[in-house]
Amino acid sequence: MPETSARGHGRVARLAVVGTLGLVVWSVVALVTVYLQHDQGMEQQLKHAKVTRVVSGDSLEITSVRQRLTVQLVAVQAADPGTGCLADPARDALQSLVPVGSTVSITEVRGAVPRPGLLAATVSRDARPVEVELMRTGLVAASGLDAPGLPDLHRAADDARAAGVGFYDGREPCTVPGQVHDAVARVEVAMPDLQQPGPPAATEGARLDEALVAATRLRARLAPSPAPPTSSDAAPPPLPPEWRALSGNDVALLRARLDAAIVGGQAVRLALAAGTTR
Repeated sequence: MPETSARGHGRVARLAVVGTLGLVVWSVVALVTVYLQHDQGMEQQLKHAKVTRVVSGDSLEITSVRQRLTVQLVAVQAADPGTGCLADPARDALQSLVPVGSTVSITEVRGAVPRPGLLAATVSRDARPVEVELMRTGLVAASGLDAPGLPDLHRAADDARAAGVGFYDGREPCTVPGQVHDAVARVEVAMPDLQQPGPPAATEGARLDEALVAATRLRARLAPSPAPPTSSDAAPPPLPPEWRALSGNDVALLRARLDAAIVGGQAVRLALAAGTTR
């Protein structure tokens, strides 16, 4: 009798353990199902979001049915608001593409790391990718992050480059082409006319030296990409978008312009030093 009772208790204990494990498994499955349903529901809501504010050239605030989010356009990079190159025109361009009150679709890009507090996503309006349209203005650069569904991003950058707008506009002092234009002009203005009679003024050589130093420093910044840092080297700071926007061909052409100005200026400087002027 005691043996029979012990067997009964053992069977009950085993059934209790099996029941507990079953309850745990069911709970885990239920939680995963709820999470997936919530996640899918959130993505569905973000496909019909309203723009409430354009924060910068690559971020905007949106509202959906149950939430308010600040979205970072993951595929492009604009300058920091207020301080960066063409930051205000970039914000205005995004504002024109997605005005406050317009309906947009938001697709989260998993694995991308946005700025703190932002959701990394691609944005479209009327089935047109906003990042591609923004890239055509030349006011943003490709971020380098993988964004599926944007095959025309680099083609849009080529359109901006061909039109000479945004970061490719040499008339804008903050752009790299604009900096090169100003550096070349400064060297040309500083070079005295060697055909004029009389000795050159002492200040002419100093002014030319200053212009050559500035042009040489800018040329050094346009050097080809350095070797990757070793584990002991500090990581270099990220490039601002006006520099990220440059292609290898852009850099080569800008360096060639600086090289021509520097060589010409150095020849004049040597002539001044040799006393063969005027």
